[in-house]
Amino acid sequence: MTDYEALYYASQRKLTHTIQVLEQELSRLKEFQCRCEEQVLLSDLELTRNPAQSPEQPET
Repeated sequence: MTDYEALYYASQRKLTHTIQVLEQELSRLKEFQCRCEEQVLLSDLELTRNPAQSPEQPET
């Protein structure tokens, strides 16, 4: 006879583990996204502080 209760709890444990792994991965990806956004913002800020001279502008 199949032990449906044992199957249920085994599948619940696997599901819980999968959800935990996905939450950890999501957290890691969010941290990575924040670092990327910070780097983009820093490079944008640097560009606005030190704009490259356009070819039409004479060098001084």
